[in-house]
Amino acid sequence: YIEENYRTLTLSALAERFHYSPAYMSRLIIRHTGKNLVQLLTGLKMKRAQELLTHTGLRIDEVAEMAGYESTDHFSRQFKRMFGISPGSYRKRESG
Repeated sequence: YIEENYRTLTLSALAERFHYSPAYMSRLIIRHTGKNLVQLLTGLKMKRAQELLTHTGLRIDEVAEMAGYESTDHFSRQFKRMFGISPGSYRKRESG
């Protein structure tokens, strides 16, 4: 469910969907993945962004939107924080 809805998912929506309290849902996620929900969602978004950057010619703002980010700037900062390189540089490196 998380992998199918990662672009817009929130902890409260996830907890409601499975009839748990948000606190309990958070503990379940950490217990089963070793990550909190934000870390899990960020990882899924970044994986999708990597795929789009490598296999499409979409603009960076389009990649950001399709990966689940409303702000291209926020996406670019997150991408650089995770991979140590900008999305544009990543694309050049992977396509070269």
